[in-house]
Amino acid sequence: MNAGGLRLTAIIENVSGTYRGRLLNESGVEAPLDQIQWDPFTGSLEFRYNEEGLWQWYRGTVVKGVLVGPLTTSSESPDCPLQPTSYTVQVTGWNSNKLDRDIVPRVYEVLLNNESRGRLRIDRSSSESQRFAGRLKVYSTVSADAKGEEAEYDLEVQQWDGTHLKFIRHMPSSTQVYVGAAEGRMISGS
Repeated sequence: MNAGGLRLTAIIENVSGTYRGRLLNESGVEAPLDQIQWDPFTGSLEFRYNEEGLWQWYRGTVVKGVLVGPLTTSSESPDCPLQPTSYTVQVTGWNSNKLDRDIVPRVYEVLLNNESRGRLRIDRSSSESQRFAGRLKVYSTVSADAKGEEAEYDLEVQQWDGTHLKFIRHMPSSTQVYVGAAEGRMISGS
């Protein structure tokens, strides 16, 4: 989930008719969830997270595996706020069991050479089902912001197994070879 800029993983399980859950941050720190309410007919999901006197209520709707909704935070009461205006932080996320069944499609936000900000996309090749295709769009740079935008280029994906990635970007003035490794939503390499 993206909860107001924080990247979190909520793990919710149905154990003998009772929902149990936990919340993990990007560092792997885990905390329990409680007050979990799930309605499979409306797609409504609600749960509470508690951290040392700080309560967060998440309330959203899940449609086709995608969660959208708000959250609210209180240091005064553990009770669920009833007023919709109390929920001010946007939350989005997806059910990885439903959507992450294959290693593609994948999209990564990348920083190239500590300068160029881009969006890397990897998918199956439309012409050969056992091969992969990619696109890389540099949309800004650290030094020039949006003035550093470049054209979007097709990539020659030489390796992608869900973790290891190697691709070539052919540009009019140069050819660049990238090698990297993905772990979760992060990808790093040279």
